[in-house]
Amino acid sequence: MTKIYLNKANIAISLSNHITSFTKVIKFKANAISKVMDLANGGVKAHGGFHRVFGGHSIVDIEMWKTHGLDFGVEVLKDSLTSNGTPMPGTETLAKAKLISPSNATSWGSLNIGEAITGIVAIVDTFSNTVKFVRADSLDDQETIGIAIKGALKTGVGVSTSNIPVIVCGIADLSISLASTIKNNIDIELHSFSASDLI
Repeated sequence: MTKIYLNKANIAISLSNHITSFTKVIKFKANAISKVMDLANGGVKAHGGFHRVFGGHSIVDIEMWKTHGLDFGVEVLKDSLTSNGTPMPGTETLAKAKLISPSNATSWGSLNIGEAITGIVAIVDTFSNTVKFVRADSLDDQETIGIAIKGALKTGVGVSTSNIPVIVCGIADLSISLASTIKNNIDIELHSFSASDLI
């Protein structure tokens, strides 16, 4: 099981790296909407290379959706193909409140398409682990160890690539593994306690 997950993780990381490398050479020609996006909240003039985290580039920017409709979505998709990607929801708020630096907001609070794909793979896997844990009476030791290994790998990969969704999934997997271990130990203790009562 661990080898299968390592293989999947390796494929996802490799795919993410290839997509990121490929997108570094993509240059899109500016159009009217991309210029409006780049000028939002002071834009490039006020924030330079960090302008995306200060407005106009987030997929959840309701005003931009109202004003520009699907054309805005196309521009956000184009931004996601660049190495800096697009800011995750909430990044703009944190950067404007100066709770994180523009540099950290860009590196830790933004995802490009490769990083997003890696995050989706991690989320699907962690969801599967969560369902398995909730539905099972108990996970055996091998499953518990497998989830712990996946959690450690996700956390390590997430930290090394500044990918918060992957880190969160890793921590969730480690928590599932810990909860499974505690539950199994409680079940063993209860079983031995019940058996000793009968003697």
